[in-house]
Amino acid sequence: MKKIVVLLVSLFLICLQTVQGQVSGVKIQKGDIIEVRVYGHEELSKTIMVQSDGTVNYPLISDIPIDGLQLDEFREVLIAQATKYLGERPIITVRFSQIISVHVTVLGQVVVPGEYLVAKSATVQGAITQAGGFTPRAQLDQVKVIRKKDKQDTTRIVDMYQFYTQGDPDLLPDLEEGDVIVVPGVPGSHDVKVMGEVKNPGTYTVFQGSNFLDLLYMAGGPTEEAHLKKIRLISPLKKTAKEIEINLDDMLQTSELEKIPSVQPGDIIYVPKKSTFWKTFVSVIQNVSAVLTPILLMMWYYSRAQD
Repeated sequence: MKKIVVLLVSLFLICLQTVQGQVSGVKIQKGDIIEVRVYGHEELSKTIMVQSDGTVNYPLISDIPIDGLQLDEFREVLIAQATKYLGERPIITVRFSQIISVHVTVLGQVVVPGEYLVAKSATVQGAITQAGGFTPRAQLDQVKVIRKKDKQDTTRIVDMYQFYTQGDPDLLPDLEEGDVIVVPGVPGSHDVKVMGEVKNPGTYTVFQGSNFLDLLYMAGGPTEEAHLKKIRLISPLKKTAKEIEINLDDMLQTSELEKIPSVQPGDIIYVPKKSTFWKTFVSVIQNVSAVLTPILLMMWYYSRAQD
C-alpha cells in the first residue's frame, strides 16, 4: 500500500512538473518569487525571492546566482545540491509564485541601507528586516514611508515601536513600487554616561525603551562602595525634571517595575560612594586603642608595684 501511495504521489508530481514545463522556457529574473517544494523534506520547501545580485536566500544555493536560468535548469541545480545534502535524489518541483515583488529603498538607521526587492505584502517590517534591522540609534516611532503619487511625494509616519509593543499588523502599510523608507536617528546625543561607583564607568549607547537598570547592568553593576540610596539620574536635555534621586535598595525590593525610570540619550547616571566618616572614625579608634592599651597596662602595673 505504501509503495502505491508513493508511486501515485510521484506520478502527480511528474505531471505537475510537466505543466510547469510550459513556462520553463521563461528565464528567471531579479525580483521573481519562486516556490520550491521538496517532497518528503518540508524544511527545504520554501518560497524564495531572487535578489538584486541574482542570488536567493536558500540554504543549498545561497551564493549561486540563478538569474538567467530557466525553471527546469534551476530545478536541476537544486536537485544536484540537495542530493549532496540528503544522500539521495529528491523529487523537487519549482514554479513562479503569484506574489508580487517591489523595489524599495531603505535609508537611515538600518544596518545595511540600500535598495531591496521585497514581497509587496512584506510591509515596512519586511523591508527593514531585509536591510539588516534597526541600529541602536533608530527612532522607531518616526519611521517615514515616502511614496511618489501623481508626481508628488507623500509621507506617512509609521510608529514601529507601537507595532512591536502591540503587535497590530494594521499599523504597518503595504509597500508600493519605488517606496523610500527612511529611519531617522534619535536627535541630540545618542549615549548615556554612567559615572561613579560602578564596575565599568563609561558611555553607553541606549536602545528604544532603555531604563535605569539597563544602563546600570551595562556598566557592570555597582561596586561594594556604592551608596545605593543616593543614585542620581541627571537629564540635561529635558525641559523639566532635570535630576531625580533613586533609592536602588527600595527599588529592588518592590515589584512595581513601572516605577523604574526610563533613560534618554544625553542622560547622566551618577552612583556616589558611601560616606567614609564612620568607617574612618572606627578605624582611628581601633588604631588609638592598639597604641594606648599597652601603655595603660604598663601604667597600671607600675602603680601596683609602687603600692
